[in-house]
Amino acid sequence: MSEFTFPKRAVILAVTACIAMSVPGVLRGQVPSPAPAVIEAGRFRDSGRFAEAIGVLRRHRSLYPQDGDAARMHAQTLYWNKELAGARALYDSAVALHPGDGTLRLDYARMLMETGDLHRAREVLAPLVEKSPVDAKAVSLLGTIAYWEGDYTAARRLFEKALEVDSSLDDARRQLNEIRWFSAPWIRLAASGLKDDQPMYRFGGGLETGYYLTPLWSAYLRGGTASLRQDLSESPGWFSIATASGTVGVRGSAPLSHLDMLAEAGFFKRDFPSRVDWTGVAAVGFRPKSFLRLGVQFERQPYLHTAASLASSVMTNAAGASVDLDRKGWLGKAALQVEVFPDDNSTTRAYAWAMAPVIRSSGFMLQGGYSASYQNAKELRFVERTGFGPPSGIVGGAYYSPYYTPRNLLIHSVIGVVTAYDDHGFVARLGGAYGVRATEDAPVFVTGTNPSSKVLVTYQRNSKPWNVRASVDRPISTNAAISIRAEHLKTSFYSATTAAFELTWRLAPR
Repeated sequence: MSEFTFPKRAVILAVTACIAMSVPGVLRGQVPSPAPAVIEAGRFRDSGRFAEAIGVLRRHRSLYPQDGDAARMHAQTLYWNKELAGARALYDSAVALHPGDGTLRLDYARMLMETGDLHRAREVLAPLVEKSPVDAKAVSLLGTIAYWEGDYTAARRLFEKALEVDSSLDDARRQLNEIRWFSAPWIRLAASGLKDDQPMYRFGGGLETGYYLTPLWSAYLRGGTASLRQDLSESPGWFSIATASGTVGVRGSAPLSHLDMLAEAGFFKRDFPSRVDWTGVAAVGFRPKSFLRLGVQFERQPYLHTAASLASSVMTNAAGASVDLDRKGWLGKAALQVEVFPDDNSTTRAYAWAMAPVIRSSGFMLQGGYSASYQNAKELRFVERTGFGPPSGIVGGAYYSPYYTPRNLLIHSVIGVVTAYDDHGFVARLGGAYGVRATEDAPVFVTGTNPSSKVLVTYQRNSKPWNVRASVDRPISTNAAISIRAEHLKTSFYSATTAAFELTWRLAPR
């Protein structure tokens, strides 16, 4: 028997060695939950020491690559540390390794949503909402994605479905209540006033009521009256007119086609000269991205911006196109508009502005930027004063009649706005613009070769136009909110102050 002793021992030792070598591999799939390293990394991460937490998790996962909890925390910590590419790669590999880990999928989808990849977020959540029963948290997160995209109809349906499965989801309930509140029928009272140095005074009020056909489409009615007065500075004193207007409209959006639309039709009536005209607005916007909008608009409205326009009926037809940007505090707009008057004259206006977030914190934002605008009229409508026309206090006895016609007016301005807000709907803004450079071909009448006649000529005029505006929006109850706005502007031609007040009731509690 002694000749078999060595081989038997060799076999036993070899088997023992193989088992010993396989132990680490076995242990990799049997990590305690949670592992001590995961707990330690959590302490580092909670104290803001992301780099140390990442180091601990990386060493732990090199020994235990099957640990799904460690992979999820590692990817999440990379995201919090703004290492987006690494976080995404790790999430992808972890989901492939643990396809049934619902918590992992929820964390990954939330990161994708917050970084703007909504399509991939839906793909990650799909297995959780296709199974039976569905994962209520996944359905709620899909509702949030729809909410962020502006598809409030889909968001409401998803939140309601999630709450049917799990009524304890506070985020779903909060966002559902927000949709129900801002899509509730409303009634709005408005009042406004204007004073300028032509001088002209305007006071008016209005009422609007509307109903949401769906969370995305609303129909509304609006009506108002106004009184406009001009001080003639001498006999007969005051000249005034009264106006009335009414509008019916519909507006909404179609998120799947990335379109938003508005259509209005109405009337405008003035007592002198006695006349009733029709008004209208049609606008279409296209959003190739959630932060970018391309729009066109057509409208027909009364013109009442000069003192001379009070004595005659002037209706304008305008067409315009614009590009709007709104992304994480960055705002911008570029637009072109042509306004055509009843006498076939027209004015063209082009402008562009952009603002960047300079300071941003919880409840406060400071934005600053630059703007440029250009206005030009096909023909001037600048006349000398005769009889009891508009007063002569603005441009040496002459005035624009019946509407303002700028000539090569170019303005470059620095712009800015400060915004303060809270979580209860209060928003206050203070902003303005200062023209660092403004030039125009200003009209003036000069004596011609015949002393009894005058000739209209233009000269280059430089100025420093500016404006300041303020607004406050504040809820005053669970159903009502107020909005107050004021602005003062100064141009080379005149200055004006406006103020407006709105009170809105929503027929549903906030």
